Amino acid sequence: MRISSLALSLFLAAAVNAQAGEFIKNGADYVKAADWKAMKTVTVQLFDHDYDPKELRLKANQPYKIELVNTGDADHYYTSPDFFKSVAWRKLMVNKNAEIKVDYVNAVEILKKGQLDLYVVPVNKGTYTVFCT
Repeated sequence: MRISSLALSLFLAAAVNAQAGEFIKNGADYVKAADWKAMKTVTVQLFDHDYDPKELRLKANQPYKIELVNTGDADHYYTSPDFFKSVAWRKLMVNKNAEIKVDYVNAVEILKKGQLDLYVVPVNKGTYTVFCT
């Protein structure tokens, strides 16, 4: 099994909302306050043992749809514990076939040729490593 990592950076000052190791406690407030009509879409292509882009730059308090598109022939396990704890979660969407409302996410697995969309609002500033296997 090969492990790759991707640096995610959140820029702009944001109030520190959670202590180290904790999820955002009032995520629903950030989700409700976000202007989802101004949502930005970022696509991450997952290949066999690789992904593109290598770095994402996200702004705090800006709503995002992060499309994880697996174009490879293997399933991809995708996790970033610190990043996942530093965003307010709105939902996950699976290939436009299912919508899952979530407060917190620990990890996701994108099956071969599948797609999973993460709807988030970055809250805490920082640089985070993503693990993709």
